[in-house]
Amino acid sequence: MEIFGIFLIAIFVGFITLIKYAEKLELKIDENWNAIVEVIEIKINKTNLIKEYLDKQIQLTTEELNEVNHTIKRLRLSTAIYLKFDFYIELNYIIVDLLTKYESYPQMKIDSTFTEIMLEYDNTDIIESVKNFNDSISKYNTYIEEPIIRAIIKIFKYKRKKEIGIDIFNNIKRTNR
Repeated sequence: MEIFGIFLIAIFVGFITLIKYAEKLELKIDENWNAIVEVIEIKINKTNLIKEYLDKQIQLTTEELNEVNHTIKRLRLSTAIYLKFDFYIELNYIIVDLLTKYESYPQMKIDSTFTEIMLEYDNTDIIESVKNFNDSISKYNTYIEEPIIRAIIKIFKYKRKKEIGIDIFNNIKRTNR
């Protein structure tokens, strides 16, 4: 009887350990998502600087200004991971379009402020953050798909999570000056 009690305790401790590790992996996913959100906020601030600079230089249309403002608003208000990321991509395309328009004005001179903003306006930070996020998702999914763990974890409704595709950044092109 004593061995059976020890056996039950060992199973219980193992069970708790499995659950705690799954929770730890979920916390890492949340940390990595928060890092993405921080990078997006920085990008929004840089986008506003670019918008203000371009508006001062070439008088953006009301439609262009509204498009940037509306996309930033949707980006800030969205809470769903993949929707937020979609708005982030959309904002990148808008900025690329505005920069293309700016570059079509040969008389425009690039000053040091604009150059500094543009050098910082790339997708390196977000790509790195998304890779970290996807790595944490992959570790989590691999863990909960283990045969023994899957049976135990299903009781607590742990489900596979979806990674964010970063291939989209290969299609966003802009020129650095």
